[in-house]
Amino acid sequence: LAATEAVARATLGDDFSRAFCGAVRAAPGSPAQGWHADSPHSCEAHAPANLLNVLVALEDVKAAAGPTEFVPGSHVATNHHRAGAAFDESIVYQRDEHGPATVGASDDDVVALELDRGDVVLFDDRVLHRGGENRSGADRTVGYFSFARSGFEPDTHFEAYRSLDALRRGAAGLPDAARAEY
Repeated sequence: LAATEAVARATLGDDFSRAFCGAVRAAPGSPAQGWHADSPHSCEAHAPANLLNVLVALEDVKAAAGPTEFVPGSHVATNHHRAGAAFDESIVYQRDEHGPATVGASDDDVVALELDRGDVVLFDDRVLHRGGENRSGADRTVGYFSFARSGFEPDTHFEAYRSLDALRRGAAGLPDAARAEY
């Protein structure tokens, strides 16, 4: 937790806060999520991040389990206020029409991060991302929590609290330093 808080402090300022936490579970055979960003931009000019998401692998997440896929650099391109944007604030919703091409990227730009249990990934919540298709025979559960810039009121577009019990169960086997967060 200390390492993620250090990144949050450097990115969001000393007075950042914890925004929300939960878990995302994908059962075997679950399709990939729709591409989305988690928060909309607030103005045409690019601004620093207001919210950082932290993903925690509660078990190994290999290719067959459908790891989270990201379009690197898209935290700038998801700005629906910018001139020439071919989409609107709906980029925060998982819709079929959203994908890497929506923000000027290609499928070749996509990075799928395979993780070992206990690994963490931090990202600007405006990055275009999705959970991949789970082609494995096991559940894929990823815990998450978010840090917010002071004064930022996140208008979350997902259910942040429904899965807390699953998150706590999955965190039981993590090292003490990580488990303390849950």
